[in-house]
Amino acid sequence: MNKEEDSLLEYLFLDNALRQENESFIQSLIELNKFAQNISATLNFQLLLDLIIDLTIKIMKVEKAFLMLYSENTSDLWLKSAINLESETEDLEAFNIIFSKKILPLVKEQISIVNNQVKLIELKTFKNLIISTLAQKDKIIGYICVVNKKVGVFDDKDKYFLETIAKQSSIAINNSYVYEKLRTESDV
Repeated sequence: MNKEEDSLLEYLFLDNALRQENESFIQSLIELNKFAQNISATLNFQLLLDLIIDLTIKIMKVEKAFLMLYSENTSDLWLKSAINLESETEDLEAFNIIFSKKILPLVKEQISIVNNQVKLIELKTFKNLIISTLAQKDKIIGYICVVNKKVGVFDDKDKYFLETIAKQSSIAINNSYVYEKLRTESDV
């Protein structure tokens, strides 16, 4: 092969790689759109939280995911929905403490990727994680966390997708909460 043929092959290889990456990104955007449609159609609070976690696992291609919310009356943070956290949550109180004291200090901004510092968490099944705040107006109401990306480590694209999921989830959680509150008040 000559230099021109090598350059052409290299170009074709890069073109194919970029095309595949773009197709994957477009597919993820389609999944995010479906995610928003599905969660906005659900008003039952616990069903909504479980749906958020189920769809998040599929979109983010991770082994584990969980959602924690602050208690309405106290500043306690509680695990509300999770997939594949059975061994970590056998002692739910201990998990809440580990999350509050070991994971939250690693969160430096609205959304944080934690690939290197996971060994500090003391949860042996966590290899890497990404966490995003759930917020309503300027108030943090909880966190959504995905753990152990199936292929590779988390990157900025994953950060973008989880941030989008968190924003959509916050809106749906607020809508469900308002619906439940109105329904409770009308029953009285």
